[in-house]
Amino acid sequence: MKKKAIIILISVLLFASYAVAGPTTPSGITAADIISRVRVDINSPSAKDSFFADAEFIQWTNEAVRQIINQTRCLESGTSEIVLEENTRRYAISGTFLDIEVVEYDSGDTTSPTQIYTLDRVEKRDIGHNKEKGTPKVYCVWANSLEVWPIPRSSEAGTTLYLYKIDQPSGVTTSTSPIETPSYLDAAVLFYVKAKALNKDRPPDLGNQSLAIFDAMVKEYIINVLRRKPIGQ
Repeated sequence: MKKKAIIILISVLLFASYAVAGPTTPSGITAADIISRVRVDINSPSAKDSFFADAEFIQWTNEAVRQIINQTRCLESGTSEIVLEENTRRYAISGTFLDIEVVEYDSGDTTSPTQIYTLDRVEKRDIGHNKEKGTPKVYCVWANSLEVWPIPRSSEAGTTLYLYKIDQPSGVTTSTSPIETPSYLDAAVLFYVKAKALNKDRPPDLGNQSLAIFDAMVKEYIINVLRRKPIGQ
């Protein structure tokens, strides 16, 4: 147990040097950095090791990155704008995205203290039960399109919606692929990949310990860094 704790501590310290400012800023490391460190931890230093091929490590790294992004929604992009049109409630959302985090409406009225406000998100079935028109209050996402309600009138035409999107990761496909998750979670990626390797080679309780550390680090990032609630809570 003491030896295991030392390995965990060393792993965290190795990744601490990559930390940079900003809670969602990637550190710039690649899959190769993850692979080399995991090989040291599991005592499999050779890339020619037939039992632990680099292709496996790349796949596990990709899984870790996608799980982190799905859970933390940390791959934030800049805002994109949609200009409202009269009598139009459905608007195409440009680009690929994981989800829409927030939609803000800008009335353009600089004399009003409520010029910009956030729309409430509802389900598709909650939109369109009346013939109300006017200033948008709610939205839903359906088939890669954004629907707003009430339907804009001529007085709302030309005003703006700001969409805050969560991007899809490009993915880890080669050893040179950059790790897109925040530098804060570099060590979490390491523990996930190490868990997969340990579960392949050794009793599953060893790998499960690393998975538990991965889960704890991701949750800690969501709550204490992003100040968000974990999904499902």
